Amino acid sequence: MFYVAPLQIQSQSLSFAEWVALLTLCLAPLIAHILAGAPQPSLLASSKPKWHDRVCILNPTSILCRYAAIVDRRIRARQWGPVDAAAANAVFWNQHGWDGSEEMVMRALPYCTLLPDHGTVELLSTEMLKTAIVTMQGLQALVSLVGGVTGTVLFNQYFGLDGIFGPLSVMGLLRLYAAPWLTDDYMYSGRALAGAHAVAYGPVANNTSATDVPRHSIDSLNQPPDIKESVDSRYRPVSFWPSQCFRALYFSSLIGCWFLAMWWTFIRPILRPRGTPLTSSSFFAGVFYVFGLGSTAIIYFCYYIWGNARSTILPCASDIWYKAYTIVLTTFMGVVLLLSALETYKAACGSYTSLPARCSDLVCVATGGEVPATVARCY
Repeated sequence: MFYVAPLQIQSQSLSFAEWVALLTLCLAPLIAHILAGAPQPSLLASSKPKWHDRVCILNPTSILCRYAAIVDRRIRARQWGPVDAAAANAVFWNQHGWDGSEEMVMRALPYCTLLPDHGTVELLSTEMLKTAIVTMQGLQALVSLVGGVTGTVLFNQYFGLDGIFGPLSVMGLLRLYAAPWLTDDYMYSGRALAGAHAVAYGPVANNTSATDVPRHSIDSLNQPPDIKESVDSRYRPVSFWPSQCFRALYFSSLIGCWFLAMWWTFIRPILRPRGTPLTSSSFFAGVFYVFGLGSTAIIYFCYYIWGNARSTILPCASDIWYKAYTIVLTTFMGVVLLLSALETYKAACGSYTSLPARCSDLVCVATGGEVPATVARCY
């Protein structure tokens, strides 16, 4: 029988030093995921984005869709250079809101004051370092989660505060798809006057130089007539079969992550009901991942598979419903953090767990990825 235990408030015995260590371990995967996937906005308008606009870019859903969109644009590019890499990685804000369309490759070029040396990532760069950190965190979490399913690796499902954002690292592995083309070696400035400080990057499509595109105001982002033709000559349509194959592969990866969350939260407790009640914090953490990953998969399918979107920024990032979704997801994250903080207890062996204090030592004798069935007697 599927059973979720009532909340146990038992973290009073933790010292200040232990709280600092717990919060550091807890927030490290979350901070790494956001810092690695959400670059500073490139402002091409006189008005700056509000807090509710900025938080949408920090949403894990936006980050995961951004990775996929960058790879898809690279696949469809007829030629890939520094101009393409800079525009694909940049998060543009103009008077209409967030804009990651292909047209911004040319429209924003006169405001570009710095371009990367190459269209691919530099081996010694901050983006490569971010990828290495996120990958190591993700592999550790993936081995634990998958190994726990197969029984080959010990996985403590009754984790404490230090482990609630560990599964988030698995989603960070999706960064590996885009890793070869991620760069932060670019700069766009909306204060630059028309062509005055623009980067001279040789000829672009249709033999048009960067300084030939007319720009007169940071609020005059009307598309010149030749921009559309230039974009069409630079990128293949979304019907290009390698692009369709990648979108299907990425969607399958999202579904795989969602299935792992479903397994540990619902499927496993139902299939193995004996002695496996979920603690309140572990259950709500699982529901958070099921909801977040499920929403991400649905949004990606609707916009990038069904809708054939080309933007490196979610087309709905400025919509009210997406802002509401982001606030709900953030609030849910805060609730999970609070519940786990209240329920965390330090076992005799030094491990942190959400099991009741009288049964906390059971995580110290877990074998084969299983906490002993006697855990049922703790409630």
